Amino acid sequence: MLLNRQAFVSGAVVFAFVLCCCFVAAEGNDFTLFKIEEATTRDAVCSDGSAAGYYFRPGSGSGQQVWHFHLMGGFWCWDAESCAERQKRAPYLISLAGYKEQWSGPVGIFAQNETTNPLFHNVNHVYVLYCSSDAWSGDASKTQSNIFHFRGKKIVKAVLEDVYKYRGLRESSDQRQILFSGCSAGGVGVVVNANFVQATLRDLLKNNATRVLSLADAGIMFDYPLYPEHLPLDHVFDTTIIPALEQFTKGFPLWNGQLDSSCTAAYPKQPEKCYFGQYAYSFIDTPMLVNQQQYDAWQLDWYIPLLCRSTIMTLTEATAIYRNIGYVPAQYNSSMETYANNYRLNTVEVLAVMTKKQHTIFSGMCFSHCSTDNNNWTNLRLSDDTDTSLAAVFGPWWEAQGTAAPQFYFDHCGSFNCSIGCPAPEF
Repeated sequence: MLLNRQAFVSGAVVFAFVLCCCFVAAEGNDFTLFKIEEATTRDAVCSDGSAAGYYFRPGSGSGQQVWHFHLMGGFWCWDAESCAERQKRAPYLISLAGYKEQWSGPVGIFAQNETTNPLFHNVNHVYVLYCSSDAWSGDASKTQSNIFHFRGKKIVKAVLEDVYKYRGLRESSDQRQILFSGCSAGGVGVVVNANFVQATLRDLLKNNATRVLSLADAGIMFDYPLYPEHLPLDHVFDTTIIPALEQFTKGFPLWNGQLDSSCTAAYPKQPEKCYFGQYAYSFIDTPMLVNQQQYDAWQLDWYIPLLCRSTIMTLTEATAIYRNIGYVPAQYNSSMETYANNYRLNTVEVLAVMTKKQHTIFSGMCFSHCSTDNNNWTNLRLSDDTDTSLAAVFGPWWEAQGTAAPQFYFDHCGSFNCSIGCPAPEF
């Protein structure tokens, strides 16, 4: 999810990446922006070639030995058309030029309120800014045929190295605990980088016992067909709509995608499948907690854009949203409802299989997306157990440090947006 940039980027007027989600500013100490040291030499650059970076808020008290690395979300691009539109409509996703030096930060797992966030209110938080356009996987330079640099993999590595060298990770004790999380495209980044992050930190810390726990927030992409009467163009990026598998099939060579070798060996003819949690899950060695709504707002908004809008807007209002591409949408109908329900059933089936490894799943029935960086963290709960939020599931999972048996917490309340605390759509 992209954030409300009024407190985040100087002077930018932007859209929410997922239109049915929102951002809430945090209270307390600010995050400080750091650019990666010698970024050009290390190829740790944004899509425009400028230095990548991260926000850091140091831990205190009992949280000083806990390190939380979080990958920001923000979609990706896969060809000249989609990348050109990204550059035009979302320049803050290809450069850090407009980011403020100080930032109050999000809430959710980042909140500094000990009552609502007892485990992570005072830990070391590293919020890695997304500017590589490649689902955190690429290692390609800008060339005559490449509109962008795609250096997501190098950025992840450089951030780990810089935090180790300059932010105190090197001085931490062997009792340190590490969480690697990400939202949306950042969640995909967790799927493709979890093993890499653990291996890199073990090498830096010279400790093969270092264990990383991972949290993929709305990052499980599904290899699922588009709704038959889908829109010709996306309403935000003005980009031709194609299925996720086709996006990654085109993006993988463009980005020079660096994916887990054990996964790509299993899919030698289609290595791009390793961007999908449904294919990659069995190759992820770090214990993973997954938050994935059964009506994921981004994927359904891409596949069948009127699922949310047509349930709360008139046809005239809905048509106005798409006037820039000359498309007159149909009203929400039974075939759309059937498609959405089949998507939900597919989500539950895939997530259930993922628990066969060592992954714990939280899945409500909201038309929502990320939860780690907003109030969904505590407010969104399962209908049959009002105490079961993502935060409540996270607590015992985190404290077990990878030793707990996998669990599947999912809602089956039976209707669209029926979980407790589902956020109201915003436009």
